[in-house]
Amino acid sequence: MFASREVELVLVGSLHLSSKEGLLAQLEQRGYKVKPYQITK
Repeated sequence: MFASREVELVLVGSLHLSSKEGLLAQLEQRGYKVKPYQITK
């Protein structure tokens, strides 16, 4: 799916993330490690 094994940042709308068939679930099914992004001040 991505061209390299480096860390990738993907920005999408929230409705594409939350379902059982959403983007996060699809990435995990393909073996990608998915974790929340923490914004620090």
